Amino acid sequence: MSQHHRRPSRTDATYLLAALLLKGTRAIPASQNIAISYRVSPLLARLLCFTNAAPAPTIRRNLETFFPSRSPERIEQDVRRQLAITAWNAMVMNALPRLSHQEIANLVPVEGTAALDACLSGSQPVLVLGFHFGLQPLIVAAILSARGYPIHAIAHVGQPPGGTTSLGNTYYRQIQHIGEQFPTIDPRQGVQREMLDVLRDNECLYITPDYMLPQEERQPESAFQAPVQLLGHRAYVQTGGVRLAKRHQASPVTVFSVPAEGGGMRLVVEPLALPTPGCRPDELRQDLQACIRQLEKHLLEHPHLWLDLKRHDLPQRLQEAKEAR
Repeated sequence: MSQHHRRPSRTDATYLLAALLLKGTRAIPASQNIAISYRVSPLLARLLCFTNAAPAPTIRRNLETFFPSRSPERIEQDVRRQLAITAWNAMVMNALPRLSHQEIANLVPVEGTAALDACLSGSQPVLVLGFHFGLQPLIVAAILSARGYPIHAIAHVGQPPGGTTSLGNTYYRQIQHIGEQFPTIDPRQGVQREMLDVLRDNECLYITPDYMLPQEERQPESAFQAPVQLLGHRAYVQTGGVRLAKRHQASPVTVFSVPAEGGGMRLVVEPLALPTPGCRPDELRQDLQACIRQLEKHLLEHPHLWLDLKRHDLPQRLQEAKEAR
């Protein structure tokens, strides 16, 4: 276990610096923001890690909980790398509404788009399965949309939840602007009809099947939720997107952001064969477990890219299997 650290407060200079940095970079041309983000994000990560400012303690604790075999030295390295990708995501999200389609399309290389090309011909809908891993999911959706794919992302782009901090409000405003660049569906406003329209029009429905429900939202007996195993723990995820996509014979693909050779990131799109043909609750659970298994494979190789490490309630969302029964 790592050494004890002081508890950060919302008034930490480094916390305020992060907020000022995001606002200050808006005075710089957006295209230059991207180049700057690659240089600044590792430096900001070192500063946050050195001062143990939020969310470094939470990331460290979650790494220790879910990757107990990693040495303290690897844990600290993962904390810095997680903070770096967090800073990069924040800076790119900050710049994204001001970038051209061409600049967004070229943010990172994309491999394996043949699986998506069938959608452009209008022959069938595509279920795009994104994950809270590496690039922020809305950045991934924006890149695919800018490359010409008819992406409709399920995302919280409306009003921020109550109690959000001033920095959080700034972040949510950027999400709202990004949501204006390509079609989004807010799950808090009832989504089934809009999702059906996307699938009937043979377009791309982009969902994040790894969203783990907090305890207060769990309904173990519901046909719209399913338990899955991840890293030896159990979480509950939603089944609605996969159910509708299967009923409309959508072709499922996964998209992961992984490290590129020589630095930076790249997107990899791969077809996913769902293990069951139907939509019974037990079949949907197996399908979602197949999705989560793909995530677990990447987590074991690159744990620092797991964006959920910043969640203070991750141990409650992802409980030891014996406790969640």
